[in-house]
Amino acid sequence: MKIIFLDINGVLNTERYMEEQIKRNNGEFEYGMQFNFDPAAMENLKEIIDKTDAYIVISSTWRYGCGEEGDEYWSNLMKNLGKYNLDNRVIGVTPFDHGGSVWLTREEEIMMWLKENSDKNVEKFVIIDDSRCIDGALGKYVVRCHQYYGITKCIREKVIDILT
Repeated sequence: MKIIFLDINGVLNTERYMEEQIKRNNGEFEYGMQFNFDPAAMENLKEIIDKTDAYIVISSTWRYGCGEEGDEYWSNLMKNLGKYNLDNRVIGVTPFDHGGSVWLTREEEIMMWLKENSDKNVEKFVIIDDSRCIDGALGKYVVRCHQYYGITKCIREKVIDILT
C-alpha cells in the first residue's frame, strides 16, 4: 500500500487561490472562501492518485473534528475531495489526542500512525506539506509545497517518482 500524508493549508488550500477568490469578489473576503480548495492543486493531487493508486492519511489540523457532526473543516475537506472522487481514498488521520498535555510533532504523529497501522503493509509513503516542521528521521519523505502555490506540476512529478 502507498500512503500520502496530506496537509491541507498551503497544499490544497493555497494563498494564490484565496487571492483569486477575493479579487473576483471585489477585493472582499467572504466567509466560506477558506473552504474552497485550489482547483490546480486538486487536479495535481488527482493525477498523483490516478498514477500511483495511493491512499490518503490526513495529517493537517483539518483532521481535528474528523467525522464529528457540525465540523465545518472536516465536512468541507471531504466535500472538496469528493468533487474529484478522492474522498474514498482517505483511509485515516494521524493521531492527535495524546491523552494529556503533551503534543507530538507532526513527524511523531506520522511515525505513530505508521506504527499503529503496521498491518496495512505500507510499502511506500510520502508527506506533502508546506511546513518545515518535518526534518528529522522522516525528512527524506517530505515533498514541500510553497504555501502560495500548493501542489504544482513539479511537486506532482516528485511525489509520483517517490511512490512509483
